[in-house]
Amino acid sequence: MVVYLPGLWHSAGSNLVSNRVDDFDIEAIIGPRSRKAENASAADDLARRGFAVFPIYLRDSGDWLPIAGWPEKATADPEQVAAWWRRWPNARVGLPAGERNGVTIADVDTKNGKDGVSTLAALGFPDLAALTPVRVRTPSGGWHLFFRYDERLKNWVGKIGEGIDIRNNRGFVVAPGSLKGDSRYEPVGSQLGECDLPAFPEVLIPPPEPERAPVEVITNAAANQIEWAEDQLSELAGRLAATAAGGRNDTLNHAAMWAGGAGAHGFLDRDAVRAVLWAAAEAAGMREPEFRTTFRSGWEAGVRKPIAGFPPSPDVFDDLGPPELGSPTPPTTLTFLRPVDCEESPSRGYVIKGLLAPRDVGCIYGAPGAGKSLIAPYLGYQVALGDRAFGMRTKRGRVLYIAPEDPHGLRGRIAALRAEFDDAPDFQLVEGVTNLLDPHSPDLKAVREAVAEHKPDLIFLDTVAAAFPGLEENTAEHMGLVVHFARSLTVDGAAVCLIHHDTKQQSPTPRGHSVLNGALDVALQLFPRDEDGIIRGKLSKNRNGPCDKDIAFRIALLDRGDDEDGDPIRLPYVRELTGPAPRRDKLPRRAQAALAILSELKAVSATVTEAEWRAACVDGRRVSPAEQRDSRAAAFKRALGDLANANIVDVREGMVLTRAELEPNDFDEALP
Repeated sequence: MVVYLPGLWHSAGSNLVSNRVDDFDIEAIIGPRSRKAENASAADDLARRGFAVFPIYLRDSGDWLPIAGWPEKATADPEQVAAWWRRWPNARVGLPAGERNGVTIADVDTKNGKDGVSTLAALGFPDLAALTPVRVRTPSGGWHLFFRYDERLKNWVGKIGEGIDIRNNRGFVVAPGSLKGDSRYEPVGSQLGECDLPAFPEVLIPPPEPERAPVEVITNAAANQIEWAEDQLSELAGRLAATAAGGRNDTLNHAAMWAGGAGAHGFLDRDAVRAVLWAAAEAAGMREPEFRTTFRSGWEAGVRKPIAGFPPSPDVFDDLGPPELGSPTPPTTLTFLRPVDCEESPSRGYVIKGLLAPRDVGCIYGAPGAGKSLIAPYLGYQVALGDRAFGMRTKRGRVLYIAPEDPHGLRGRIAALRAEFDDAPDFQLVEGVTNLLDPHSPDLKAVREAVAEHKPDLIFLDTVAAAFPGLEENTAEHMGLVVHFARSLTVDGAAVCLIHHDTKQQSPTPRGHSVLNGALDVALQLFPRDEDGIIRGKLSKNRNGPCDKDIAFRIALLDRGDDEDGDPIRLPYVRELTGPAPRRDKLPRRAQAALAILSELKAVSATVTEAEWRAACVDGRRVSPAEQRDSRAAAFKRALGDLANANIVDVREGMVLTRAELEPNDFDEALP
């Protein structure tokens, strides 16, 4: 085998000095082999064996920290893992403990004056190999001991004994095989996944804690909120009690900041928290004046900047998760991107191109009667069909239209859209929502479950006032609840569009506190009909494109017969316009499909009868996807009417004639 290495030519440049790799000191020629790929390889290996991992990368602060949201983002998807390590080649490999990977891990420390190995020996376990076959030697000389997942254990610090911590749900360790500098987390014994793990030794599980004084919470808190708050505060207090003198202030400050943030949401009482943390601080040897000063500053800082993700109603916002408390360093959502990272960022995608993207929160607002509840279902219907709306492409998807206000009227508007644009099974009107403001309202849970079940691409809430009765729109607290609720519905990728009112002065922001407008990605303001009956919309905010798009429409009426008194039933729907005058009406999809079938028939034979055309349309599913033949026949009848009204086709004596056959050279202009 001949290996050509640059720089090893004779001065004449015609021959290699040698053709055997063994003749060269490779590292002397090209430098020490890069170790960047080793962590990526360890991550890939674990992922392919079914273990979820995540990156722990070096921040500009000099700290190695996990990616924000790691408990939810950790994955065994090799493609995602590869993408992470392309972005952070030196990242260490994080391995979640707990139910996710089926492991409970004992972290045995032998640093900072601790000797967990001796602690285990004193507890009757001098031989680590007898505890578990899966052990990992850490760079500091400690051990990670792997056991089968035990739901009874929590993330405990020093509770079993000095130098022994437990990692379980929402805890993690650096994975076996990962590098830390030039040292490795070295597997000893069996590899993870190669053998069955033993149960956690019963004799090492501490006895249940004695009853502790309950942490006072507001009376309308849900049981799971109380339990969560107590557990987190207990964990923080335990960490504080076990902290050495040099780190007590930082640990207390972090605990007080978290508790202050929870207190700002109304779920923790300041005096009760102070008593719990003082007991822990006193056990750690902290003096009362030092505690008092640190607690006050931490609590006040937490109140000023409440913890992110603590939901006002966990039944609705469970998917947001609690704040991460697994590290003394508060979690962060900050990321730092170089220009090349920005260049390689994927597209946001779109629901309506140039208007709404996945996970956006938008708002359509205007005065009463401005057509908000006409254009909103129209936009949703076009998304359900995958057709253009006001010249903008849509990505076909599922739409949930939640209608607390006038659901019966919306039934009629949607019936008009179905008659005009054919059936759209992916569009669903949701009735029955009456109150999303009350944290105990069953509507909160029902809406969340519906979104989780249907996985919509677009959600409308019509209107904010009807969905949140009693909403104090001018307060940041109440309008923040609206924003929080809307954002919670985007967790699986849906865009959410709120229907709201504008101010009496028609200012370019929705009515109410500015926290709403500040949180929006898109805002479309509608103005009352002008003297020509045209309604125009102006984009006052658009993070997906320019704000200069001209959105204009008229309200068309569909005649649906007479009511019981003989009065005509007319259902309103949107008819798009461009500029000051109506444009040529866009052909509905059914008409376009029927016209395409007609063109195919005429390519075979110049003469096509109406019966032949009808049979070709009704036998297939291009004009209508309906299961029933009668429904497909009705769709063809409407398509024929659409094409006749547009002067594109005519039926004479049973024969179908196109405009090209009636008026040569005009047919192409008639096509949409």
